[in-house]
Amino acid sequence: MALKEVEIEVREQKYRLPLIGAMKALKGLQRITGKMSALIPNIIAHNPEKVNEDFFNIITDEYDELFETFVDINQLKFEDKKGDWKLINDFDEHFSGQCTAPVELLYKAILENDKSFFHSLPTLINKGLKKLNENLQANSLQMPSGINQTMETVANSLKENLG
Repeated sequence: MALKEVEIEVREQKYRLPLIGAMKALKGLQRITGKMSALIPNIIAHNPEKVNEDFFNIITDEYDELFETFVDINQLKFEDKKGDWKLINDFDEHFSGQCTAPVELLYKAILENDKSFFHSLPTLINKGLKKLNENLQANSLQMPSGINQTMETVANSLKENLG
């Protein structure tokens, strides 16, 4: 069975690539989820530009492995000037003079492949917060001051930044 294809635009050039299987995507995500806690301060500060910049940097740190996981260069197509989709025959030649364009492509491919994961983060944060509060109350402890508001801000910022 063929996987669904998505269109991604990078620097005014449209690309089409297949989404990857769920298990492969999950393994790819494991490479970056631990590092994503670095995004929280800028999510709280409602700074989407910095969140995107930091996420982009996380991806570049793991670029080789992530690119191999999320982008099959043998199935990567671009839209030519006539509007036809063509396979990229020589990846290096196609991106010559645009060395960071493949990183942007990877960034967008990860978001497309795992949109549901990123959109589920606010719900997971709220569930974790509720569980923490239940555990604290069971031990006659109180939630630290301001933690609810901070985590709600994080969850809402994620919703806003992810669209």
